[in-house]
Amino acid sequence: MWVGVDAGGWSAAADIKGAVNYVRLDTPTSSRIASYTSAGVSVIDVIAGPYNSGGVSALDANAWAANAVATYKASPSIVAIEILNEPGGSWFWGSNALSQTNAAAYAHLLKTVHAAFVSAFGANRPLLLASYDGGYSGGSTWWSMVQAADPNVASYIDGVTVHPYGGTGSTGASALGNRANVAAAHTATGLPVFITELGWPTAVGQPNTGDSLQWSEANQATNIYNFVTWARGTGYIKAVIVFNYSDYGTNMWYGITRVDQSHKKSYEDLRRAALGLPQS
Repeated sequence: MWVGVDAGGWSAAADIKGAVNYVRLDTPTSSRIASYTSAGVSVIDVIAGPYNSGGVSALDANAWAANAVATYKASPSIVAIEILNEPGGSWFWGSNALSQTNAAAYAHLLKTVHAAFVSAFGANRPLLLASYDGGYSGGSTWWSMVQAADPNVASYIDGVTVHPYGGTGSTGASALGNRANVAAAHTATGLPVFITELGWPTAVGQPNTGDSLQWSEANQATNIYNFVTWARGTGYIKAVIVFNYSDYGTNMWYGITRVDQSHKKSYEDLRRAALGLPQS
């Protein structure tokens, strides 16, 4: 199972390598990808957008696929490509994001991208990953609509992504992350599950985020360690990517490092979880 972090806009290959062997990068340059691969860190490229208020329907599927193929040709060390980030979310894709029209456009994009990669690379292509939850940590509505648009959609991809943040309800449920939705993704699709965002912020005393309660650094570390350990035991989860490398903003302190990149306890406990070692 791949274990890694989302690096955001930070260039921290050596420090990330000290903890994990995988990183999630958002539409990175080839030189930035090279900086990670040369450090021994494998890259998952989330080609997140371009975001727009018109949704997936506003994208040119052929042009998007051609850009993705060109990205991989320039950086063939990429191990997986995420086809858009949270495509059902109105926060990135407009007020009609969670609609059948938008889901149908996403199904069409997946088919177009698959055909382009098979044509260009055959079996020597990266894994192609599609969003199961659309960006909603607690439901399967998005995938149901995508599958209704094209019942063959699972054949165009190698796995589905889920962002199972724990939410802002009970402390016990939030600490676990939404494991039920992860299991539902595998049951519904029969495909491997790639958790490409998951985290617990540590801005105690600041407002909760939209996805999580705030946690002490010690509890953040325990939540991360326990989730990775649980995920490995499922057999069908193929990646856990923790959001994220470093704190930012006033309450978005999801990092395994602080704003100055000093290590939290979660840095060491993520390293240990990745190796299957006891928690520190």
